[in-house]
Amino acid sequence: MMKKKWSFRGKKKATEAPVVSPRTLPHRSADLLSEKPFNLITAGTQLQGKILFDQSTRMAGHIQGEVESRPGTSLIITQEGLIEGNITADEVLIQGFVEGEIRASTRITVASGGRVLGSLHSPSVQLEFGAWFEGECRSGSALTDELPTS
Repeated sequence: MMKKKWSFRGKKKATEAPVVSPRTLPHRSADLLSEKPFNLITAGTQLQGKILFDQSTRMAGHIQGEVESRPGTSLIITQEGLIEGNITADEVLIQGFVEGEIRASTRITVASGGRVLGSLHSPSVQLEFGAWFEGECRSGSALTDELPTS
């Protein structure tokens, strides 16, 4: 029986992980304690009816119906997200698809790849390069009085 000779040519030795100072860590325990809570609706989730959020929400599922968010919160519709219905929120970021009326008391942003079929009503509306929008858009400081503050 012939013994096999092992060669370490071309193989790298294992290196130790670099030492990281606690000051350079992205999240310290104090930062985690002060982090704001948020809702997460994952891809594959389907909801129907009137939905009310009281915390910032990241939505990747499918919603059919009315979506309302309390003041001071954000609604983020991710690339996988789909909303068929009206949205009322403080701030809305659309990366997915929305069919309906969107009313925001602060800002609406349709990101690159985001699609909206309906109307946008907010003091500030931003359509990024690559966004798709078909419908009516009303924005400006005079619009603030018309938007709900609830």
